[in-house]
Amino acid sequence: MSERPWRICAAADLEATGAKEFEYGNPRQYWGFVVRTGAGEVRAYVNACPHVGLPLNLSGDHFFDTEGKLLLCQMHGALFRPDDGVCVSGPCEGEGLKPLRVELRDGAVWLWP
Repeated sequence: MSERPWRICAAADLEATGAKEFEYGNPRQYWGFVVRTGAGEVRAYVNACPHVGLPLNLSGDHFFDTEGKLLLCQMHGALFRPDDGVCVSGPCEGEGLKPLRVELRDGAVWLWP
């Protein structure tokens, strides 16, 4: 990736599920996801559960639990706070998701290298 930010998605793309999966890297070889937090901010993480490294989602942009409050690893049931990525329940409790640097501007979410 260059030193300039890369556009992930429009902010409106987060409205349906509160999250959006994306591919990044040069070549694009890594997976991440961006979420809208309860405070209306955006956060992004590498899409890999610290338990065994599998993606949190099984398909599509579904990352939240049924209440829409915590991020859910659909393979093993671990729950993470969207604000900081810390696991609050499950096999990797106390560990955290690897954050990615993003910003919300001009109606879009941008990823920084």
